[in-house]
Amino acid sequence: MWRRDYGYEDDHSTHEVRTVYVVGGGPQDMYSGGPSRQPSLSFSPTELQHLAMAIGVLSLAFAIVLSSVLYNQDYNRFIFMLIISFIIVSTGFALHEIGHKYMAQRYGHWAEFRYSAMGLFIALIISAFGWIVAAPGAVYIRGNVTEEENGKISAMGPWVNIGLTPLFWGIVFMAVILNSEFLVNLGVIGAILNPIIAGFNMIPLYPLDGSKIWKWNPAHYIFMVLIIGALLVAAFMVFYL
Repeated sequence: MWRRDYGYEDDHSTHEVRTVYVVGGGPQDMYSGGPSRQPSLSFSPTELQHLAMAIGVLSLAFAIVLSSVLYNQDYNRFIFMLIISFIIVSTGFALHEIGHKYMAQRYGHWAEFRYSAMGLFIALIISAFGWIVAAPGAVYIRGNVTEEENGKISAMGPWVNIGLTPLFWGIVFMAVILNSEFLVNLGVIGAILNPIIAGFNMIPLYPLDGSKIWKWNPAHYIFMVLIIGALLVAAFMVFYL
């Protein structure tokens, strides 16, 4: 989760929260503002439109890449992979963003997602070459955010991905019982992608989430890293050994 702080003349600060899926490239900068407070958990019509656009474009980009990688460019399986990509993006990406938003609104701050048109365009173009490089948008937060609040808001995104991982493991086991190719693909991709997203965002370098979490509570940071590491090792042992 990509975060950057901005100052205001009224001494309020805006905390920008970014979701970044990076394979072979970096994110695209973007910034937006808004009113100062919202009830927990609320969505404006504009925000829902932005979330829908980001989910749709990212799902298309992932489907293009997965069709190429898993099926050796057999695009007859494209619709199959598009459905899987939509489910993965709607959880691993959208719920990650909503996790940040929920925590920010819980503390009484204004928080809304806005997509990056350029980031989504780049993701779609590069997906044609078999890569995902995406800065699809950000949750923008305005208010007097304390260091503790900042750390907890940052931590919620990776925690969502951590929580989703065992659910996708359950889908893998269900797929084995049902002998379902669809569920196998869905479960495996979700079980691998979610800890990767969480792990990348836990890198303790500003403006990634890890730097905010470490600054707030190093013990909490280490605890999260250990869990993510265990999930990645488990995925490697099951799927690659």
